Amino acid sequence: MMRSRRGRFLPGISPNPGGRPKVMLVVIDTARAHTLLAIKTLAEVAANPHEPAAARIAAAVALLDRGWGKPRQPVNAEMDMHAVLVAALNAARDRVRGRSPD
Repeated sequence: MMRSRRGRFLPGISPNPGGRPKVMLVVIDTARAHTLLAIKTLAEVAANPHEPAAARIAAAVALLDRGWGKPRQPVNAEMDMHAVLVAALNAARDRVRGRSPD
């Protein structure tokens, strides 16, 4: 057995013992070789007033994401989990009482 009871791979067992396929590395290297061209193209689209606004915004966002990283999106897991639990409990209560869920 290569997996634990939880479905995780056991220590020392790899789902891909050969590593990443070599073809993937070629694709990655080729794409990275065009990084400067891609950034210049995004900058040209973002600066061109004749481009549609959606294209300019998308290009600007792509440039910002690459230069500064995507903005953090805080998650309040406690509140989210509370809402999920309340909804699950309400649905279970309704099933016990013979009501259909909303």
